[in-house]
Amino acid sequence: MTHSMVKSLLLAVSLTLSATASADLGSMLGNTCAGCHGLNGASAGETMPIISGLPRDFIFMAMKEYREGTRGSTIMGRIAKGYNDQQIAAMADFFARQKRTPATQKFDLAALKRGEKLHIKRCEACHRDNGTSMALDMQPLAGQWAGYLNIYMGTCRDPKWKSRHPDAMTVICSDLDAEDVAALAQFYASQK
Repeated sequence: MTHSMVKSLLLAVSLTLSATASADLGSMLGNTCAGCHGLNGASAGETMPIISGLPRDFIFMAMKEYREGTRGSTIMGRIAKGYNDQQIAAMADFFARQKRTPATQKFDLAALKRGEKLHIKRCEACHRDNGTSMALDMQPLAGQWAGYLNIYMGTCRDPKWKSRHPDAMTVICSDLDAEDVAALAQFYASQK
């Protein structure tokens, strides 16, 4: 075996061990989230978001924003302060690798139809394909818990709300009433 072959072999082993260590770290840290976000991020509670299968970069950025206080939260900001960038990256990798499991829930058909009309008129430009798309750095809304979406979208109506897209969301949501928000939540929750 030549010297360059030995170097290549050692590099490959090193990269494999590094990737395995990162995956183990992500799994270990990600499992501490199960109390709220369910096993592997498949939340069973209607006010807790499903985070399994979300885009890696979205999870990474959201956790950093929670940690830095630039994303509104009640609990996540305090939790995120306990993690460094490497740990957040490992958790983002872990949850992004998990299969996305849409919530199983009941729907109000009248609200769902109202929500569909609101989606087409106000939201489709960014939350494309009925909220299934991850284009434009958007998290998929489809299949998420209606209870969580109702809380989240209600928060967006607050002019003090902080997010990556604050101008767009606060303007779009500013004149929505509680029934509109609930209807949109029903619509997105019904999409798979």
